[in-house]
Amino acid sequence: MGELNINAQDTYNATPLHWAALNRHEAIVSLLLKSAANVEVESRGGSTPLAWAIESGSKKSIRMLLVKASKVDYEYETPLLRAVEKQDRIAVQLLLENGAVPTLVCQSISPLAMARSLGDDSIVGLLKSYGAIR
Repeated sequence: MGELNINAQDTYNATPLHWAALNRHEAIVSLLLKSAANVEVESRGGSTPLAWAIESGSKKSIRMLLVKASKVDYEYETPLLRAVEKQDRIAVQLLLENGAVPTLVCQSISPLAMARSLGDDSIVGLLKSYGAIR
């Protein structure tokens, strides 16, 4: 019997870690991370498991993935921008505490501009406290 590939990718280039994060299966995320699943693998759209955890809103998965992630910002997608768009203040704070760049423009908009457009003064203040100026 052959070995299992914990980082096997499906037709979306997503791994089991992506799907566990998206579906809020925190115990499976933990198990996969303990088994050395790659947290940097990008799906076809350029999303990492961290981005999928942001989408699901699972703070526990976000925290676990942030411990293992070597970076939190990516060229085509920034989980911070998605967390701002979802108006998830806790996720925004977790990302900022773990090195997300609040001034990084993605999809032609900065996290601060997104928060302002949504009228979310709490997130605007949080982003400014981490150096966002526009």
